[in-house]
Amino acid sequence: MTTALNVSDPREVFTKALVATLSKDELEESMNEQCLLFHPTRWLGRSTCAGLLIILTACALDLSLYGQGRSTLSGKVTDSSGAVAPGAKVSVVNTNTGQSRFVVCGNEGTYVLSALPVGAYRLEVEHPGFKKYTRSGLSINVDENLRVDVTLELGEITESVEVTADASLVETRSANQSMLVDAERIKQLPLNGRNALQLQFLLPGVTAHAAEGGGENRGVSINGSRGTMNNYTLDGGNAVDGFTNTAQVVPSPDALEEFSVVQFALSAEYGRGAGGTINAVTKSGTNNLHGSLFEFLRNDVLNARSFFAPSRQVLRQNQFGGVVGGPIIKDKTFFFFSYQGTIQRFAATTTVPSLPSDLERQGDFSQAAQKPIDPLTGQRFPNDRIPIARIDPASQKFIDLWLPKSSHWPARSSVL
Repeated sequence: MTTALNVSDPREVFTKALVATLSKDELEESMNEQCLLFHPTRWLGRSTCAGLLIILTACALDLSLYGQGRSTLSGKVTDSSGAVAPGAKVSVVNTNTGQSRFVVCGNEGTYVLSALPVGAYRLEVEHPGFKKYTRSGLSINVDENLRVDVTLELGEITESVEVTADASLVETRSANQSMLVDAERIKQLPLNGRNALQLQFLLPGVTAHAAEGGGENRGVSINGSRGTMNNYTLDGGNAVDGFTNTAQVVPSPDALEEFSVVQFALSAEYGRGAGGTINAVTKSGTNNLHGSLFEFLRNDVLNARSFFAPSRQVLRQNQFGGVVGGPIIKDKTFFFFSYQGTIQRFAATTTVPSLPSDLERQGDFSQAAQKPIDPLTGQRFPNDRIPIARIDPASQKFIDLWLPKSSHWPARSSVL
């Protein structure tokens, strides 16, 4: 017996595939509903369908989108006479990952390759009747707008002209003025607590604004702006602490590729803050498996005593971790993992502000808990009294004018 199905649903392929697996009772039950539809939750379960939906949604996304870079490479392609070369194919290849992108020049011979991730690139230009142009050693940093003009030479396309980039490229497409802290500086320069954002203070116009902010990162004044008027991004996403309005915790220096500080003439793509914009980019996996381990130690045995502390402060700090990155599918998919742990054990120094007593104003420390040391002999003063001749008149005048009398001692004359 043959059963005719009239299925107009676009999922007909799945329907026909399931008909062969249905029993007679199941088939008749479905036919009573006038149309045999594909119900994935019936056959696969709700949890399985939810997982498949997530996978299919991820596969449907445009994999050419990059959250790490907003850098742009542009230029004009001409021949040796200066005439434009419309239709030329311009390609860029990331030498670390093997990923490539290309565009075709328009009628004016210009090209624009936008949203390029940070990295080293090779530029290739091809056009029928001309030699292939190859330029290697192009380094594209975060938020750069580089221009590379290409001049093609007549010849067979099988021939090639190779150029090695050895000069700095000038940004001509944007009025933004930014400064870069590259991976070499992050790696070589010392950091207190391994916070790479400390290196922004090496740039002109950037000063600390400790009165604003909090947590790991304090406020930063850029060209006189307030410390909470800056914008921070990490791999293109927002990295501003919503409570302190300063930078969030940044990755370890081993995981950070570079960051730039945009100071002047912010374009429309930058908003939120009237100060500066700090754009940080993390490292990425490449076609080669690479990684590192690190351990940084701070111990009070290696420290000197604080001038205001009676003894050496206890400090045990260990910062440890590692990074690893490599290919999942060569030239297509990569991974990068970073971890940093911090363990601190310390005894805080408590400073209680106090005023000198009337006796101490006169150089008498016989009743003081902490005795002064004579810098000439390295010993305590006789009877713990500083000779009047050893007290600087300017310092004594400052004490009398600006330091109020202590309430713990009866008032006495302090005129020397």
